[in-house]
Formats: sequence, C-alpha cells, structure tokens
Amino acid sequence: MVVDCDNSLFRKFDSLQQYLWEWIPSRGKSRGILVGIKTSRFDVGSFKKGDYILQMNLWDKEIRMKWNLMIVYGAVQEEHKIYFLTELSRFCDVSSEPYLVGDDFNIIRYIKEKSSNRRSTNILECSTPSFIFSS
Repeated sequence: MVVDCDNSLFRKFDSLQQYLWEWIPSRGKSRGILVGIKTSRFDVGSFKKGDYILQMNLWDKEIRMKWNLMIVYGAVQEEHKIYFLTELSRFCDVSSEPYLVGDDFNIIRYIKEKSSNRRSTNILECSTPSFIFSS
C-alpha cells in the first residue's frame, strides 16, 4: 500500500506532464483512486476527497462549461456499503454544477453478476448503473 508519493512517480508514465494527478491511497488491498486530468483540455478549479470519492470541479475549455467529475470506489464489504452510498448522496446533493459519477460502485445488481460461486443473502440488489449523469 502506497500512503504517500511525490510527482516523480507520475512523471514515469506522464513524462510530458500533460496531466494533473490526484489520488486517494488504498486502505488495505482496495479503495485506491487515481485520476489524471489533461490540462490542455480542462482547468481544475478545486477537488474534494472523501473516503470513497474523489471529486474534481472542472472547466472544459472546448465547450466552455463547468462540471464535476466524481470517481468512486465503493465499499467491498457489505457492512460498509451504507457509508459509501451516504457519501455519494452527500457529494451529489451539494453539487451545483452538472456531474458525472463513474468507476467501481462494487454493488451487485443481480446474483448472476457475482464473480464467485458463493451465495450471500446480504447482497444489495438494485438497479445502479455504471455511471450517473446529472444536468
């Protein structure tokens, strides 16, 4: 688990320094988030980090529009999913601009989507899409 790193790590795969990088370190073996924003296309006004979400307030230079990008890594353990969903709801509620939410929600909509053969009666079944849009 990497807790802290400097920009030299990002320069290894972004040698031209075309991206602004923000990240949330992993906790244990999961939940790390890394986001790169191409600075020739977007200005980043600010960013906010939660336990499960990295939000970036962006200005799109081409379409001249302000919007929010929220990258999520949902809780894997059932007992933590309510905290993830509460945080997601809070981030969406306070956003005054249009937003796009995406990445790994770690929510199983149907039992057949589960990767292991073990069945759990606590699986959250819902119709959560892979991305959430607002306008």
